[in-house]
Amino acid sequence: MTNKPSQTYQTTPVKAGNLKSDDIVFALMGPTGSGKSQIIDSLTGQKTRAGTSLKSVTDEVSAHRVIGHETYGNKLVLVDTPGFDDTHKSDKTILKMISQWMTQTYKHHKTLTGILYIHRITDVRMSGTPHRNLRMFGELCGNKSAMNVVLLTTMWDKVRSITEAEKREESLKERYWNAIIHHGATVDRFYKNGPKSPWETINEMVQRHEKGQALLLQEEMVDIGKRLNETNAGKALYRDLQGLLEKQNKTIKSLEDQAKGGRTDADVQAEMEALRAEVDRIMTEFESMKIPLGRKIALFFKKKRDIGFYSGWRSLDVNFRLVSASLMSNSTCFTIYTLCWPSCLRLDTEFSFFRCFVLLFNNTAQMTHDHALTCRIRI
Repeated sequence: MTNKPSQTYQTTPVKAGNLKSDDIVFALMGPTGSGKSQIIDSLTGQKTRAGTSLKSVTDEVSAHRVIGHETYGNKLVLVDTPGFDDTHKSDKTILKMISQWMTQTYKHHKTLTGILYIHRITDVRMSGTPHRNLRMFGELCGNKSAMNVVLLTTMWDKVRSITEAEKREESLKERYWNAIIHHGATVDRFYKNGPKSPWETINEMVQRHEKGQALLLQEEMVDIGKRLNETNAGKALYRDLQGLLEKQNKTIKSLEDQAKGGRTDADVQAEMEALRAEVDRIMTEFESMKIPLGRKIALFFKKKRDIGFYSGWRSLDVNFRLVSASLMSNSTCFTIYTLCWPSCLRLDTEFSFFRCFVLLFNNTAQMTHDHALTCRIRI
């Protein structure tokens, strides 16, 4: 049994700040060329978005309202997002684009009803690019919103062996998707001409989670006030850039060794120049994603229930003796000095940054003074 031809619906662009409170919003995420735009074309009956190659056809976050649906009326909004391996934009630019759209909608009290994470079943193995996209996706979503995610495999009509494709699907579920499935995500398949329409997937998700759930990225940036490079997704990108820098520098070193060995042809020189330019670009992004030490310490005290930094507010008395405390960060030792407070000085709730710093990092504090300080603080 195959699908009936999809009905054609008109769509109209919609900005993040213009979403309505009762809108049903679905975002499509995944690597470049995985079929995100094709699925939107299949849902709407249009043929205006999908490309014919693995090059990016989505260069920005674009939301489109489906007009005149027989069940959802004008309430359904489909959001197409570029992949983190975009052929024209850097991963940092993509992350910034997605975060801006997501935070703007969240500030207007609108969350995603569901997320379709798209993966090509024709990929024989989970190579670096799809794996990086999946890792970034996990850091964007967090555990709580996993129940609103469908892991959707595409290109089943292009597989040579259904048996091999099903084995790859099982491998994905057991080795790469197991954590997000554990937190409530489901798995489905997209057939261009197959037994199940993508509308069935949409309908099932609406029935389960019409109210939606905030992404971890939205909570981090809006509720807590983190900057992009301080979010879980930003930190993941920082680690990826660090690894990429190391890899590129090793390649440059190998080419330099070849040149020293007498191989100095034009191709090697051209490759070295291209790699050096790429390293300079990556280094610029890498430096921009660093978190200053002061911000790292300040963020330590941010309350975040979703990832368990704090179990709640409570008061307690703490006694300690000190003159200085040291904190090791990025191989640099920072020593901070405090005044010699008189014994039994009592403070309440409004405490200085340094007092809290000493308390929470007392495993590295060096207690060298005889005067004791009692602080009543909130953690």
